[in-house]
Amino acid sequence: MHDSQLVHNDVKPANLFLNAQGDVLLGDLGYASSLDAQGRAHLRGGTPGTMSPEAAIAALTRESLSKAASKRSDIYSLGALFYWLVTGAAPYVGSHDYVLRQVRDNPPLSLKFAAPHVPNSLVRVVTRAMSRTEEDRYETAAGFDYALAAAPLPSREWAPLPAHTGHDTCYVGVRSGKQDLQACVSTNPAGMHDIRVSYVSSDRQKGLTNNVRPSRLATVLRSVFRGHN
Repeated sequence: MHDSQLVHNDVKPANLFLNAQGDVLLGDLGYASSLDAQGRAHLRGGTPGTMSPEAAIAALTRESLSKAASKRSDIYSLGALFYWLVTGAAPYVGSHDYVLRQVRDNPPLSLKFAAPHVPNSLVRVVTRAMSRTEEDRYETAAGFDYALAAAPLPSREWAPLPAHTGHDTCYVGVRSGKQDLQACVSTNPAGMHDIRVSYVSSDRQKGLTNNVRPSRLATVLRSVFRGHN
């Protein structure tokens, strides 16, 4: 689309489609608009949860809509799409205008805390794509794509699981295509968190971290995942 001098203006999970070959396609071009000679495009609409800050400002004020979007606005939305896919929720949640104001005024909760299982290399890529200043984002969608592909990943990847009975949250570790470890968080009687790492096949304990303060949970989880790479 960008090579054809178009911007999408509404990149979000609901606009992703799978074809018969399993390829992910970006559809619903109802808000797409053409770029002018200065690289700006008209903001025809969009979804607040994945909208760029510059687009949110225009949507709230109803001013400069004809110049509100650019290729880098779509790149922000691609970063917000990634954020949504790995956390299970949009970067901002709430009513339409509330979310627009949050997008305009505040960065979202860092992926380091919103998704502790995501490696730091990917956190850095997505954080740059979602920079609040357009010039700080990737210049092209291809550049963002390359950065994602080039980000070094640990030998074991972690993903959220439905919580087991008696646990608050659980994650599964996958190495060489096989689920081999699971990490489950529970709350103890003191109101602190315990993190138990065990083997998927046998449930035999491999590691245990006790009495983690709620404010430290995401940070400690990241350390646990790094320690079981």
